[in-house]
Amino acid sequence: MTGKIVFEPRTDVGRERSENQDHLGSLRDGPVEFFIVCDGMGGHAGGSTASRLGIDTIEQTLAATADRPIQERIEAAVLAANTAIHEMSRERRELRGMGTTVVVLAVDTDRAQAHVAHVGDSRIYRLRGTTLRRLTRDHTMVQRLVDDGILTPEEAENHPNSNVISRSLGGQPVVEVEHGPEVLDLQDGDLYLLCSDGLSGMISEQEIAHLMSNLPADQAADRLIERANEAGGHDNITVQLVRWGPAAPAHDGEFVVEHPPRGPSTQELLAKERDAAAAEAAARLDADGPGKTGATTALDFSKPIDELQRQATATAAPAAAASADPEPEAIEEPDNTRLITILGLLTIVLFGLVLVLMINILRGGDDDTTPPEPEPQSDELPGDEEEPAIIIDVPLVPIQQDDQHDDDHQHHDGQQHDDGHQHHDGHQHDDGHQHDDGHQHGVPTTP
Repeated sequence: MTGKIVFEPRTDVGRERSENQDHLGSLRDGPVEFFIVCDGMGGHAGGSTASRLGIDTIEQTLAATADRPIQERIEAAVLAANTAIHEMSRERRELRGMGTTVVVLAVDTDRAQAHVAHVGDSRIYRLRGTTLRRLTRDHTMVQRLVDDGILTPEEAENHPNSNVISRSLGGQPVVEVEHGPEVLDLQDGDLYLLCSDGLSGMISEQEIAHLMSNLPADQAADRLIERANEAGGHDNITVQLVRWGPAAPAHDGEFVVEHPPRGPSTQELLAKERDAAAAEAAARLDADGPGKTGATTALDFSKPIDELQRQATATAAPAAAASADPEPEAIEEPDNTRLITILGLLTIVLFGLVLVLMINILRGGDDDTTPPEPEPQSDELPGDEEEPAIIIDVPLVPIQQDDQHDDDHQHHDGQQHDDGHQHHDGHQHDDGHQHDDGHQHGVPTTP
């Protein structure tokens, strides 16, 4: 085992976008190296701002938490990025609705282990021998259909709504970070790919595996972006290839493609929320009810939440009665001042309405005494009457240009967003980008 890391980052605007809203980054902290990809969304300004802010915040938080375990560092960094993006989107009107996906790969060179975490539909793959394994489970509405058993993973890959994401950084004050599937042991020749959906949504996983296996890492990174552009280049394209040790032998045949296991179904998620609510109700009961008299109550969490609440109420009532003061408390007389004031105001309003009505009646009577004007005589014959025109009043609906976004990510709020990214990883390339991991890279970013 050599422990040598080969790292090849690339990003490209694609064929249809005017701005690259993908960002990538990396950080070396002692024996641990972190690699990050963010795919921004939320309009021309929002998407790029969100992904860049995500990269910067994650790198800063990772650097400030060097004394903590790797998984805790990743969790803290991603949550800090979510908070920063969410707060900025609330403070600046032009950035409202912005967000970003994120994937993080941490390589512990001392222990020869890799850690994976993500939010959204950007992906991490590992090619080992002839097996390409996807290590991340998309946070999309289509993936929920897979989790519910409605679609197969193969059907989900080509589904027209596969880009409708269900989780991102910045969309909510708090986000759930998915780790795993487990801590991965590294083997010589392991090749990891971090990518935005501008790559995974354009070419097949078989082709991705073939290019990764049969080309050197630098050439494979370039060719992956070229193939995504040749397939249409509908979105920004970002790849990071990370190889552990020397390259594995090439394979020109079919590859085994492994997808992550199904996530919890919709019913399982609802049951989890119900159990959490029941546990919270039990905790309140223990603190406010029987806990004061030393009694304990067992709740059956398999029951519906409304039945649990009735059980909690029935249990709390005797305890409250037992702990009540035997001396009767004085009953305060209700304060009727507010009620009297309201009744007085209503009386004044009603009197005013009656007065207005009487004035209108009197004016109407005066109008009735005026003799009607004679109808004008028409020279037209009875058959010459002009048919009345039909007028359709169509209200004008203003076009809300601020809510229109031009991206491939759709959200549950119905807004359309525009993705684009920049190269931002702190590495030194011949294309003028500066990197901070000490690697020398000689392949420029694809134009």
